[in-house]
Parts: sequence; C-alpha cells; structure tokens
Amino acid sequence: MTPELDREPTVVTIAFSGDLAAHSLEDLRAALADAESSDIVVLDLCAADYIDSTALTAFVLLRNRMLKCGRLGTIRIVAPSASVRRIFEVCHLDKLFKLYGSVPEALTG
Repeated sequence: MTPELDREPTVVTIAFSGDLAAHSLEDLRAALADAESSDIVVLDLCAADYIDSTALTAFVLLRNRMLKCGRLGTIRIVAPSASVRRIFEVCHLDKLFKLYGSVPEALTG
C-alpha cells in the first residue's frame, strides 16, 4: 500500500494502491491522521486490490475523529473494485460513506 496525499483547504484526497490490510496499518493510519483536520476526505481506492476489516475500522475511526474536532466528517470513497465495493455493502458502510465513480465526481459530490 502506497498512499498519495493531496491537500486543499478543506478537502484531502488520499489515493491508495495495493492491499489495505493489517500489514499496512501503520502507513494507513499515518495517511489518515494527516486528513483529520479536513472537512471532507476523498479516499481513492481505484488501485486498491484488497481491503480488510482493519482498514474499514480505520475509515470509521477517522470519521469519528473528524466529527469530534468539529469537522463535517464527510468521507467519500472513489472507484472501489467490485469486490471492495461488496465489502462496503456487506458491512453496510455504503450507508455511512458515499461511493463515487471518479475523484472529480467525489470532489464535486
């Protein structure tokens, strides 16, 4: 997993690649910590091959930390593969996080 971060005044976009799993948790947490002070976080998963419960938990915790800091707590998920999308749906996280087809779509969301 190699996160790439793009920061604007109130929006942070983080693009992930590879596996988002327990073995990459420290990199994931570090990338998400940089986003806590934003109102909107766009998580680009188009190059993510796999996601497990540790990553899902990290996304939920990020939202909770954003809300505690008085932020909007909006997290937008971009272009998950069919299998990753299914994980969000099975866990009902597609109700908590809106899924988008592209980064520009998520930014204007």
